[in-house]
Order: sequence, then C-alpha cells, then structure tokens
Amino acid sequence: MFSMLKTMNFVFDMIIDSTGDVFEACKGMDLIVVSHAQMGATEAEVLGIPTVNVTIQPEMIPEKLKKQTIINKVIGRFIAGQIARPYNKIRKKYKLKSAKDLGDIMSSNYDEELKSIDHTYFNVIHTGCYCVTLQSKNTKHYWHILHQQYPALITCKIWHKHKQADSFHEQGNAPTLEQAMDKIREHDHYHLYVRPAKKNRISS
Repeated sequence: MFSMLKTMNFVFDMIIDSTGDVFEACKGMDLIVVSHAQMGATEAEVLGIPTVNVTIQPEMIPEKLKKQTIINKVIGRFIAGQIARPYNKIRKKYKLKSAKDLGDIMSSNYDEELKSIDHTYFNVIHTGCYCVTLQSKNTKHYWHILHQQYPALITCKIWHKHKQADSFHEQGNAPTLEQAMDKIREHDHYHLYVRPAKKNRISS
C-alpha cells in the first residue's frame, strides 16, 4: 500500500504543478476529454466547459452502492481522502467547493441539480448525464430537459408533449434545472386554470 501511495503522490504532484498550463490549454475549447487522472476536470469546471470522462479502469470508478466489509470501508475511506486531497488543493486555488472523494470530482454539477427534483410534483421517467425526462403529476404532461454547456453559457433546453405517444416540441429555455421546473409549474397553472377560464369567458 505504501508503494502505491508513493506512486500516487508522484502523479498528484505533477497534476498540481501543471494546473496552470492545463487551465490555459482548456480555454476556448468546446469539450474536454478527461481520463482516470481527472487532469483537466477541475479546470473545465471553472471555465464552464463540458467534459467527457473516458476512465476505463473499473477500480477507478466509484461504486457507492457496492457491499463492502468493514476492513474495505476503513481502507476505502483512507484512500479516498488521500486521492481527494491533491484535487482539493487545485479546487481551492480556483475557489471551488472541496470534494469528499473521487466520485464528487467525476460527477458534474448537473448531478447535484438532479437531486433538487420535487418528487411530490413530478414523476421521474428517465435521468441521464445531461438530461432528464419528467411527468407532471398535475397535468400528466411530459417534459424533457437537456442540460447544455458552452464556454460562456450554461442553459437547459425544454421540450414538452401532452401524451406519451406524442412527439416532443420545444418549449423554451431556462438557466438551470430548478428554473426549468418552475417554468413547468407555471405552464401547469396556465393549462389547468387560466386557459379554461378564458374558454369559459369566450363561450359565455
């Protein structure tokens, strides 16, 4: 284990020392490809550039729901802290929130936004790395929200349909997933209360 930690520290020193060059190299890019070392992930987060993680070593991918023995948990927590420490030095430099483990570093901010979904209001049909499909429990309408990132812009594109068999049509944009859900609630209110009231006034 000590030889492994020594090798890890050698790699981490290179990652920390090169962050300035990596940051400059990332500027103006549309997409950053990140490997198991996660070099460029933090820099891309600062610049608002989307990343694609091509880690292929299974042992480098966190498995939060995997059953573990007590010994494995203790060792895992120790190693997780050692791995997160150098990345947190980089994150501190860019005034980003510290990461608990590699899973936080590999996941996107959109993962945190997905946790804000109000399950009392929406049925979650599907969630992906950059999209979510919801169904309003009030109107039974379907909503598909795509998270898009550009060098200087982050936005959520909203699609809508009335029934499952229908095709989606565009329904606008919102800066965040939470604001997109607010727009859906506003649409529901209009569909359930404002539109029927208008029809009643016209018919009378």
